[in-house]
Amino acid sequence: MTADELLAAYRANENAAVEKYDDKFHELSGMVIEVRVDGTGVPVVCLGDRGAGPVACEFAFTGSGDDAVARVMTLMPGLNARIRGQSVGLSSNEEFVVLISAELLADQ
Repeated sequence: MTADELLAAYRANENAAVEKYDDKFHELSGMVIEVRVDGTGVPVVCLGDRGAGPVACEFAFTGSGDDAVARVMTLMPGLNARIRGQSVGLSSNEEFVVLISAELLADQ
């Protein structure tokens, strides 16, 4: 599934999307819009279409110097990525979908 498809499902019918996608793990693909570190030090990769809004993928890492953190931080806007994470629905302002416990998947 693409990040755009997941966001479109929530925007079309949030109740149906909550039932179908929330609290489940999904593999998403899409264009990287932004890579940042939030205020708590969690890396976040936003996937999707700049016009439609993103899916914010929040990564959770254990330990310091994790190679996975370095891999995430090398992603650049405009590149395509595949990420697996648990959907927790729309953000509080309903502008984007949030995935937690995200992991960057290797290219195939």
